[in-house]
Amino acid sequence: MYVSFGSATQLEVEEFDLLNEAFSRHNVDRLITDLGSSVSDIDPDLFAHMASAYYRGGLKPEHETFKLIQSGNYSEAADEFLRNKEYERLRALNEEDGVVRRMDEMASALRTYGYKRGGKIRDAYGRSYI
Repeated sequence: MYVSFGSATQLEVEEFDLLNEAFSRHNVDRLITDLGSSVSDIDPDLFAHMASAYYRGGLKPEHETFKLIQSGNYSEAADEFLRNKEYERLRALNEEDGVVRRMDEMASALRTYGYKRGGKIRDAYGRSYI
């Protein structure tokens, strides 16, 4: 079985999984580095949403949302995260759009996260990232 990318590239599923794991690990490592010491206050569920937004470019260290998360202002970070022209445009067109749903889920995770729940950030295989 193969995973295809256009007409020129095919990878076996196992090769794709290894590549995806390496790419994911690289992005997770960068996010952990960018968060600095504030990463210890973020539970795994919220971190998963943040990693997704980070990967897609919706959450970057220079964004105000990122700074609010680092300072522990999660509810304000949720509001700031949704102050986004692409989000507003897509939400007006279709509230069920995938981008809209992902951003709403991230904002919801930020709003409901007001305390440290503990736990380690882990990959799909249960290995701790920190």
